[in-house]
Amino acid sequence: MTKTTNLDIKAEAKITKVKNKSKESPAPSLTNFTKQQVVGSKKYGRYRDVLNAILKDDKTYTRVEVEKKLETFLKGKVSK
Repeated sequence: MTKTTNLDIKAEAKITKVKNKSKESPAPSLTNFTKQQVVGSKKYGRYRDVLNAILKDDKTYTRVEVEKKLETFLKGKVSK
């Protein structure tokens, strides 16, 4: 018979908690955000002006969509 220690119990509880947490909340890349939420976030703070220009007020965006639009804009060519 294997002896169960406090460490084993804590580890099992932690694993169960992580499994349950992942089922409850949607993946961050699938969560929709308004333009105001994106522009006001710390993550995109340095691109605030660009995002204000390229995102629409009445639309929501996933993190992936925001990053794709930002990348497209930043890699665009400058006209002479």
